[in-house]
Amino acid sequence: MACIHQKMDFFGLNHYNRVYVCPNANASWGVAETAPPPGLPLTDVNWFIDPSAFLEQIQDTARRYGNPPMYITENGAAFPDALPPDRRVVDTDRIRYFEGYLAAMHQAIADGCDVRDYFAWSLMDNFEWWRGYSKRFGLVYTDYPTLQRIHKQSYYWLQQVIKQNALR
Repeated sequence: MACIHQKMDFFGLNHYNRVYVCPNANASWGVAETAPPPGLPLTDVNWFIDPSAFLEQIQDTARRYGNPPMYITENGAAFPDALPPDRRVVDTDRIRYFEGYLAAMHQAIADGCDVRDYFAWSLMDNFEWWRGYSKRFGLVYTDYPTLQRIHKQSYYWLQQVIKQNALR
């Protein structure tokens, strides 16, 4: 341990959703997943949308590990995007998701957490190990039959956030 116990260069954090647990003596870790409070919105893979969990995770990581430089290496959500005849993919749920999570990250930075970068998952719809091609996480719609890439509304929204360096 003395040899491998070194200060971290950075901490990479993937965050998608909070998991709710309760004590359970029969479970291997002594806890089991339980129902969340009612009313939380869900993604297309039934993950709870709760930006406060993201804020808490960033703050807890900073507190536990001496506030290392932190990179949000994955954060995003699947929604049931569809390609309409006009080929304009309107994904307002994803925009609301990113708006909430980026605001939470901004709050963490304002509170002194050393967050250096953020990587939205994912640039484009792709193969997910868990769900194959059935769920869409991307900012860019992949038309699988033609392999054409079509920028979703969230792509243009995030582009403006980056250009303006502001959420609004």
